[in-house]
Amino acid sequence: MKQFIQAILFICISTCCTSQIISIEKIKAVPQSEFYNTKDSSIVFPIFKLKNKKAEQKINQKLLDDFKKDRFIEKKTNNIRLILKEAGSDGLTDLDFEIAYQTKKIISFSLQWGGMGAYPTTWQTQYCFNLETGNIITLDSLIIKSKKKEFLHLVKKKQEINIITNKKNLLDQLRKKEFDKETYQWAINQMENNCWGNYDPHHFTINKNTLTVIIECDFPHAILALSPDSDIKLQLKSISSYFNNTYKYLLE
Repeated sequence: MKQFIQAILFICISTCCTSQIISIEKIKAVPQSEFYNTKDSSIVFPIFKLKNKKAEQKINQKLLDDFKKDRFIEKKTNNIRLILKEAGSDGLTDLDFEIAYQTKKIISFSLQWGGMGAYPTTWQTQYCFNLETGNIITLDSLIIKSKKKEFLHLVKKKQEINIITNKKNLLDQLRKKEFDKETYQWAINQMENNCWGNYDPHHFTINKNTLTVIIECDFPHAILALSPDSDIKLQLKSISSYFNNTYKYLLE
């Protein structure tokens, strides 16, 4: 059985007059058995293929550079097969991607990771790219600079609602004796000190109607299941006044 498999996933984006095809080459690898005993190719890395080769190169290089940085891979090679093999031998057990939204102008997607260290961990990274330029879009570039403070205040208020809801749920669970008071207080303290500080302008997704800012509270593994909802959903129509004119057309 070959260790690496390639597949092509075609995503057709149609307009009234023309159609653009984005192809995604899925480079697959099997993790090292000491971390995950499977014969399946559970590590899947996307390579984007565009008609616009300049944009294609920028997108793929950004993904590759970020992958190497995340996995502490210092090799200068761009050979993704060698890079995936090294990552798989160093604890990476799973990698996949999910397209949240695409038009002829933008693509928003997330990478879903799994790794094995002292215990199994999972996490996500989000990307939004301008398909016309290959430039990454962040909340810093999307939001008008003069309105950034106001926008962040809105996001923080939404997060506080998630935290308040979670506190109520935890108190209900405590009353049902699903965990002890010490565990309850531990979770409460984590929400007070380890949530808003994890805001990152790269961590968001866009779809046709919604922009979702993702802020993961930094909970220890032992109480990770007690953390509040990380998704902060904002209706695009309600926040369009915050958008930089440079990017408004991308969302049409």
